[in-house]
Amino acid sequence: MANMIRIYRTPAPSCLTELHSRKYNGVKYPKYKYWGFSFADKNDANSFDWHGVRDILATELSDITKKHCAFCDAYPLGTGKIKDTIEHFYPKHSRPLLAYYWGNLFLCCHYCQEIPEKWDKKDLKLVLKPDREGYAFSRYFYFDTNTGEIKVNTFNPSECEQKQAEKTIKYYKLNDYERPQARLDAFELYQNIAEIDKKEYRFMFL
Repeated sequence: MANMIRIYRTPAPSCLTELHSRKYNGVKYPKYKYWGFSFADKNDANSFDWHGVRDILATELSDITKKHCAFCDAYPLGTGKIKDTIEHFYPKHSRPLLAYYWGNLFLCCHYCQEIPEKWDKKDLKLVLKPDREGYAFSRYFYFDTNTGEIKVNTFNPSECEQKQAEKTIKYYKLNDYERPQARLDAFELYQNIAEIDKKEYRFMFL
């Protein structure tokens, strides 16, 4: 979770939950399960297919995040500046049965999508999930207004939560590329804009 703002999950769209027309091992399953079983059987990440529902899911996810990246909060996604993708929080190559599970899908910018392929499983377990119950930005992080970087809240007495924040910053490369400067530019530009959802990196103004 590079998430700066907690995501509140809506019910799964019908394109995932309606029963598939075909049976899997003699049983009819919702589409997201049927597709997950089929994807797992192929055992090939390159064979992944959205089955024509990608745009529907992207629209639903965009409504949830108000067109912000669920992880770094970049805005607006889907423009020439910031491409929108759908991120599998639990990688589909290692958790194929969750490849179409609604709770595993998040709207994501193309920068957060560029995650290293090889990560220690112990580290992956520490990365914060964007719809985690009880999440608050200030609990794990703080925004350095001098450098534009996201930093670990070392005043948090929990060493585990500090480690989660550290791994999250590293996993989603929150301080890589030109992100710190982009945050500083947004901070200066948007300080006087009242409507929070129209701002990039909303967590800075909360």
